Amino acid sequence: GEEFEEAIEHMAVKHCADLNSSVAAVGRMSRQFDEAKLRVRNLRRQVRDVKDGLRLGEMGDVAPANVPSDDPSAVNPNEPSNNDAALAAANAAAQAGASARSLRELWLKKLECEAVLSLLRKLETLRRAPSGFDSLIRPLDGGPCKIGAAVVVLSEALSIMFTDDV
Repeated sequence: GEEFEEAIEHMAVKHCADLNSSVAAVGRMSRQFDEAKLRVRNLRRQVRDVKDGLRLGEMGDVAPANVPSDDPSAVNPNEPSNNDAALAAANAAAQAGASARSLRELWLKKLECEAVLSLLRKLETLRRAPSGFDSLIRPLDGGPCKIGAAVVVLSEALSIMFTDDV
């Protein structure tokens, strides 16, 4: 009974010391978290702008119907010359290439946003760890100490803190 409590207290004190020694790291993480939030906002705005641009581009692809001319010497627009066909093919190829690049850029931005959101979740966990640990060890309502839950919170924060991607 008492040895078990001493072992738990020893682990909590050890982890608390580790956490206290990492407060500066948590502060840096908090600043990085705020910077990442701004970056995500900018990326979301850029994605929204690209979506709007794609929608406008789709509307711009609708060409007006050919209006017949009263001038008998006018060339029939339904019979393109060889130059017109080559130009149209080049334009279509350029537009397809631009669309492919645009989709690739969107996909890369999506992957980047997912990575940023994952990092933000981890930073949020780190940011909440000290106060969560303290509230479980010394509850404000005077309730019982929940050292097991506090150790879990601390362990999760420490494992996140020492991962390569953070």
